[in-house]
Amino acid sequence: MGKVVMEGDIQDRIPPATPVVPASADRQSAEAVKRLRSLILGADYESTIRRARDADETRRVAEVLAEAIRLRSQQDKGVQSALAPAIDDVLDTSIRRDPVKLARVISPIIGPSIRAAVRTALADMVESLNRILERSISPQSWWWRVQAWRAGMPFGQFVLLRTLQFRVEQVLLIHRDSGILLQAETAHGVEMRDPQLVSAMLTAIKDFVSDSFRSGNDAADLNRVRFGDRLLLIDVGPQAVIAAVVLGDPPPGLATQLSTTLEQFHRIFSQPLADFSGDRAPFQPASGLLQDCITEQIRADRTPAKPWLALSAIALVVIVAVLFGWRQWRIEQQRADIVQQLRASADYVVLGSEGDGRHLRVSLLSRFGAPSPQNAQALAQQSGIELELDMAPVAMNADDLLLPYLERRYGLGSQVSAQLQDGVLRIAGPLSAQQLEQISADSWVQGLVRTLDSTQVKIIPPPDQRALDQQHWRELVDTIQHERFYFGEDSPLLDSSEATKAVRMLEQLRELTALAKKLELQHLQILIQGYADSTGTDARNSRLSRDRALELRDFFIAHGVDPGLLTGMGVGSLGASTLTAQQKRFAMLQVIYVMPHD
Repeated sequence: MGKVVMEGDIQDRIPPATPVVPASADRQSAEAVKRLRSLILGADYESTIRRARDADETRRVAEVLAEAIRLRSQQDKGVQSALAPAIDDVLDTSIRRDPVKLARVISPIIGPSIRAAVRTALADMVESLNRILERSISPQSWWWRVQAWRAGMPFGQFVLLRTLQFRVEQVLLIHRDSGILLQAETAHGVEMRDPQLVSAMLTAIKDFVSDSFRSGNDAADLNRVRFGDRLLLIDVGPQAVIAAVVLGDPPPGLATQLSTTLEQFHRIFSQPLADFSGDRAPFQPASGLLQDCITEQIRADRTPAKPWLALSAIALVVIVAVLFGWRQWRIEQQRADIVQQLRASADYVVLGSEGDGRHLRVSLLSRFGAPSPQNAQALAQQSGIELELDMAPVAMNADDLLLPYLERRYGLGSQVSAQLQDGVLRIAGPLSAQQLEQISADSWVQGLVRTLDSTQVKIIPPPDQRALDQQHWRELVDTIQHERFYFGEDSPLLDSSEATKAVRMLEQLRELTALAKKLELQHLQILIQGYADSTGTDARNSRLSRDRALELRDFFIAHGVDPGLLTGMGVGSLGASTLTAQQKRFAMLQVIYVMPHD
């Protein structure tokens, strides 16, 4: 292998040329060197050298680019002017491609501003509404409504004129030499003038500035113009004029505030004013200065309005409510008196009543051949109550009527006897305290019986709650252990129908756990056993049956059952059985516990 020699090395080893060598010899030597370089270094030598040279140039430019941009920016705005179109295009393309990114970036900035603006707008609206409502039902407000109607203006505008001491509606900043409007701010809720009116006003101000403020000292004191109910306050500075449109009578401090604002404007925007050529964009930040001049002040009420109309309306509502309540109570009393009149008669048994306003419907049993309840009907007619009687005449005596009713109503049974004689109801036999209380409070019994004799009643003690809980426990365990969850062939997963059964089982397991805690059961365990059919090997069936048990166990654990209560095991195949293959592929639960001795 030959040694690769760089161009510099080759040139170092070539003897220095003598000045007597002819030009043809130089060309032949250069050609020879070029061929030799091509043979040794390959055909890509030139492109490699060019790429190395370009990379070196790029590195040198990168090292000085930042410093060059900084130095040029200090001299003039050439770099900004050159880069601005490209940056604008890049920003426009980026925003069009992903506007959400821009929204995320600026939302922390504009979010608080938007919320502050909304709060300010709501506060202004509430304040204006409160002022109007304070006078909306007073005698003065009605007089103002008449005056507003006669003046041909809205009531709200008339109230504003009467209650507003002053309000700055508009503030204008005007270039003194050219009369061009630099910036303007308008109070919230004030309608902007149409373009023609604004144009005429600006022209007039321009003429005013040009003719008056340059005409000498005679016009220097002309700083306010009254037109209608509004006042135009004007303050002239070296390069700009500030003008405020004020509704009402402004305090002396407002003119001072305008002068201070104009001085701040000259101090902050001195350079843009000196370079002004008609472009108003540099003066956009002056909006904050003008906003501080948008103020208003409400006249203080020397004699607070007395809301006689409101008090009268409230008193009227209270009186109407009292009269209506008393009328309803009176009607209720009249209906109760009619029902009591029917209960007092020995010929009727009141079963129930229902009323709606002046209508009363009473259901009752009447003795066969008993006269109509004239006293109750006369009382209803006198009270203005429409009485509807739903009577069921009966031909039986009181014993035949009441005793079968008690047997059916309260399930007295064959061991309980009841006898009604001379208005005394005697009951004997086993009854619960609740049954006896219900019989005593029965309206039918109260209507037919003067005295209830329960001396021969044997009160049945309430059932043992623990015994009832134990019986419920046994029934619940039996229900759980008889449930089967079936699986598909060669599958350890529950299908949708079996999963529904498992969901129902969750409620039973929760009830079982709660009941076990109440009964203080010991060593409660729920054993989940999985089974398989006999189609596979014993090892495969044992593994598959275990997976089915664990599948059901994991389902219960995932839905909130205590993992410590559940144990899964695979039984394998049932072997020879009368069950079908489908019936052999299942899982079941066994409840294991120790019942403490009573």
